[in-house]
Amino acid sequence: MKQEYKEKWLAALKSGDYCYTSSVLYQDGCFCALGVLCEVVEPNLARKATTALEGGPKALYEKLFTGRGGLMPSKVYEITGISDSDENEVFRLNDLGDKPNYDEVIVLIERHL
Repeated sequence: MKQEYKEKWLAALKSGDYCYTSSVLYQDGCFCALGVLCEVVEPNLARKATTALEGGPKALYEKLFTGRGGLMPSKVYEITGISDSDENEVFRLNDLGDKPNYDEVIVLIERHL
């Protein structure tokens, strides 16, 4: 992962500006850790991606997710350099971790990404 985006992502997760959720990038004003990364890349991107994934306009889905599978829009991988394995580990901790917050994800990013 590119250092610049790692630092921005960590700052966003620690800021207190994002309320926590799991199982979806964005829901009711809250974000999973990967949703926060989407927002770091482009404001409102997590919201757009969630709309696309939940059956929004086909054109929106094709625009955001063309070129690869994954939990996030294609541009997030391209811009940040996050790997599939790192994405999966963040997803696992965010959705299946012991704490319903970003704490475990922050430690993972600081130590291993």
